[in-house]
Amino acid sequence: MNATAAMFENLESQGIADLYRAYGPELRRRAYAVLRDPVAAEDAVQDVFIKAMRHGDALRDAASPRTWLYRVATNHCLNLKRDSMRRRRLLDAKVAPAMDQVAGPSLDARLTAERLLDRAPAEVADVARCFYYGEMTQDETAAELSVSRRTVGYRLQAFRQLAEQL
Repeated sequence: MNATAAMFENLESQGIADLYRAYGPELRRRAYAVLRDPVAAEDAVQDVFIKAMRHGDALRDAASPRTWLYRVATNHCLNLKRDSMRRRRLLDAKVAPAMDQVAGPSLDARLTAERLLDRAPAEVADVARCFYYGEMTQDETAAELSVSRRTVGYRLQAFRQLAEQL
């Protein structure tokens, strides 16, 4: 019995360990070359040897265990990379725009706005809150606060001047 046949004789236990010792470092280098991440490369090598355990017949039938393992490792890493790019594109296309809408202004911007509203006279702050926070039009703000549209314009102008002073 030759060395390769002996390695395949008991794939479930000692044979896989022998294959790992013999080909693990080479597969790790290949995985790193494709994935460019040492942790992901190590995980990929582990996955390849799990596949070797599950598909022992295919490994036994292969002309060379090195060739089989190398091909499986390459395909596995390329699939991981492709799936990662697909998830990133999906995230950019679907999730990121929704997060931008939900996120709103930054914490610093909100704190600055609150400080500014605290310093503004009450009637000016009320108009600014309706217009900026409530996203109302000037007409809607005027109706909400029971003031004229012109008064809303003056108070917004006063708020902007106060903001420029700070």
